[in-house]
Amino acid sequence: MANISVAELLFDPDFVDPCTVVRQVEVVGEDGIVTYQTQQIPILASIQAASGDDLEMTQDYARTSGTYEVITTFPLATATDTTSADTVLWRGCEHIVISIGRFGNFAGNAGHYEGLMTIKTVSPPVGPP
Repeated sequence: MANISVAELLFDPDFVDPCTVVRQVEVVGEDGIVTYQTQQIPILASIQAASGDDLEMTQDYARTSGTYEVITTFPLATATDTTSADTVLWRGCEHIVISIGRFGNFAGNAGHYEGLMTIKTVSPPVGPP
């Protein structure tokens, strides 16, 4: 088992940002009709731009799309047969989780999750943050 862990840093306000995970779960009622339940879960995560050629920049260097790395102790989810991929609300923009890696062997099997998410909205919504 690995002895080094970043899990304790994922609660340090100097290292993480507050954000919200929006999770939709498909529920089949007794009548056979499918409905979707939405949960909003506040979490802390370290979020930074992914490296490499994943970022697209305009001539004025304003990011118009791209991927971000997200590191958190919260179990993020990608799309399955019964759930949509998690949406992360961060700094007024929506991001969709596209892949997740579980590092459960760290910190006495508490570990953390490292994922990639891509921006859904190009510009933040109008109004107060």
